[in-house]
Amino acid sequence: KKLAQQVAVSHKAEVELYHYEPLFMNLVNHKPLETLMQANLRSVGVTGFTITPDDFADGSTDVGNVSQQCPTIQPEIKIGTNIAAHTKEFCAAAGSEYGMAMSFKAAKAMALTAADVIYTKI
Repeated sequence: KKLAQQVAVSHKAEVELYHYEPLFMNLVNHKPLETLMQANLRSVGVTGFTITPDDFADGSTDVGNVSQQCPTIQPEIKIGTNIAAHTKEFCAAAGSEYGMAMSFKAAKAMALTAADVIYTKI
């Protein structure tokens, strides 16, 4: 930005700067929802999971924007070891028998968490 402004000044021109992408806001995990999800993941046998800390940045996502407006969490399940997202290895792991089983368990935990929210009104 500074360089563009300096060049504009040196050429007696104007520069107009604007951010062309939507900004991603910080994720704010909803602690009560996080606690319910952790318990439900464990209840369906998932032990390899993480819930992203509020101050953790590992890529960009608009879920932070959502979390500014309503209770949100972003748990992650383990579908393999040392696998980077958006790779062929990740794709293979997601479609593997283990990946599919973990996805089913995570979906079940999400449904249980939704039921907890409906009936406990957190």
